[in-house]
Amino acid sequence: MRPSQTERFHPPPRLRGRLLFVPRWSFSHSPLVQLVLVVLLLAFGHSARGQSSILIRSLAFERGWVTLNWEGGQPPYRVQVYTEGLGRWLDLSDFIFGGRFDCPTFGDAALFRVRSAEDNQAPAPPGDLKLVAARCHTAALSWLATEDDDAGSGLRAYHLYRNGSLLAELPADETFFLDRTAEPETQYDYTVTAVDRVGNESAASPSVTVTTPTCVAASGSTSEIRLVWDGSEDSRVSGYVVHWGVRPGEYLWATDNLDSTSITVGGLEPCTAYFFAVRAYDDEGESGYSQEIAHITPEVSQISP
Repeated sequence: MRPSQTERFHPPPRLRGRLLFVPRWSFSHSPLVQLVLVVLLLAFGHSARGQSSILIRSLAFERGWVTLNWEGGQPPYRVQVYTEGLGRWLDLSDFIFGGRFDCPTFGDAALFRVRSAEDNQAPAPPGDLKLVAARCHTAALSWLATEDDDAGSGLRAYHLYRNGSLLAELPADETFFLDRTAEPETQYDYTVTAVDRVGNESAASPSVTVTTPTCVAASGSTSEIRLVWDGSEDSRVSGYVVHWGVRPGEYLWATDNLDSTSITVGGLEPCTAYFFAVRAYDDEGESGYSQEIAHITPEVSQISP
């Protein structure tokens, strides 16, 4: 005996959120009549305790795509779909912090729901925090990037602490910081944490202790530095390319130094961290980068006349 409409298609579980019934073309498919009634019962007056309800403001169809716009509730959100074929709620989105979502249509009809999602899991702590260069008023630090859990809201920022107090908040794609507020001959303990998009903060990285040196007047110019390196032992090498930039491992400038193993790089800004590396080349191409060195140019006030 063929099962009845009610037996074949059970309404979805009663969960918080706003629901919409989405017909692809029309309501002519008779097996969906009871589903329409279920949606009407669940779509209104449903809100999380202590939060404003999520109100779907508009629903649009264009060229096989559905666009939902909503307001209210508490971000982050997740958009979910329920169809007769799925028989369960399925997440369509990762965490959403706005009030709009676009997706393809699902067959002839579907239930869509927008829910306030929860993320209580902090990201993993950043690793390998280290000092890369220091002067009497500056300390350059770098660390390894971390990631949020696959089910998390995503990494938003890094918090850098000095002696237990927040020193700086850096964007999630930044793994370098130049502290220009240090005092000479002073010891500092630095740590870094990761923060996700809902504010969960990771445990702190292992600390790194930095003691800034005494300020010594530098002679010459703040705008140049002389580099010297050992030549390659490969007899096929015909020259060297010098690379430098203002972030570790990211080189904005390069110059072909021919077969010389020393160079004076000019045009440097005062009180700025620079990172240098050299590559050898022959007729077949370039080698990998040499070990990177870092240099912080002195402040103008630290230059002796």
